[in-house]
Amino acid sequence: MLIAVVVAFFTLILAVGAFVSKRARKASDFLVAGRNVNLVLTTATLAAMQIGAGVIMGGSEQGAQSGIWPGMWYGIGCGGGLILAGLLAAAKLRTRDGFVPLDFFGARYGERRWVRVWAWLSNIPRLLGIFVAQIMAAGAILSIFGVDYKTGVAVVGLVIMIYSAMGGMWGVVIVDFIQLAVVLAGIPLVAAISLSKLKATGSLASVLGTPFIPPGMLSKAVFLILPFLLSISVSYDAYMRYQAAKSAKVARWGAVMGGLIVIAVSFCTALVGAAGRVVFPDVAAGAVLPHMIRTSLPPLLAGVVVSAILAGTMSAANCLLLSLAGTFSRDFYNKVLNPKANMDELK
Repeated sequence: MLIAVVVAFFTLILAVGAFVSKRARKASDFLVAGRNVNLVLTTATLAAMQIGAGVIMGGSEQGAQSGIWPGMWYGIGCGGGLILAGLLAAAKLRTRDGFVPLDFFGARYGERRWVRVWAWLSNIPRLLGIFVAQIMAAGAILSIFGVDYKTGVAVVGLVIMIYSAMGGMWGVVIVDFIQLAVVLAGIPLVAAISLSKLKATGSLASVLGTPFIPPGMLSKAVFLILPFLLSISVSYDAYMRYQAAKSAKVARWGAVMGGLIVIAVSFCTALVGAAGRVVFPDVAAGAVLPHMIRTSLPPLLAGVVVSAILAGTMSAANCLLLSLAGTFSRDFYNKVLNPKANMDELK
């Protein structure tokens, strides 16, 4: 039953990609959804962009190892980065049409071909590496529930590539909305069950009483919060979503609300990890979340929650894949090889 639910989820995502493929008729449709995405979808795609394996699996593992508040560090960095981007940068970046961050800086400081080449070359290993890490995490999640690891990685990667290629940014945005809805349905459910089990042990106060930064962990807290707090404003995946928003106001508040959602989800996953460590003391920290799902939910609901975890990793991965397309088509193919051409004229 669990695998059947996951297969149904993948089928739905592919159907959405096929449905919206007609909207991606030119480069501006494919890369920035025609700059016509409303506030709800902008909020959803920016939140889904950050809710990946690090927030869900990493947050629960860190929560099991160090406590509920340390389990939120990465989510606070990612969510807080979106909030800061919304308050300080997203609207300003949206006021000037572009496809990738260097469009803004090129218009402001002048174009340099070597800078575009460097941006393209330096982005390939970074974006591709994180993309591979996300689909590997998805394969690892499926393997816990009996799916062959290599098969899981291949299937998840193939599904992401197909719907991203078919629908471009429109496909990614609509799928992100669906995936975020699944995350918001599944993860809080597991958190509520975990909280109930934790209360039954009488350890709720001690779990919530964990210091935000336990002794000796300041450097790790800074490492997990500060880089993401500062870098999201001009990341390729975030910038392309600001550009997809229908206005500067939508970009600003979509980022702020998306950041709040990321922090809320990170609280839920950290709670599952911290509670699971008390309820299941013999289970490894990295396996607490899957173990909680497997032992606490009927197969149908377990399938929904596993789909939610996969949705998180897939939504983060599709952003990276589209960013790879953006940096190649804009930074290299357009600005280096065809600098006088309009993006929508390129084939």
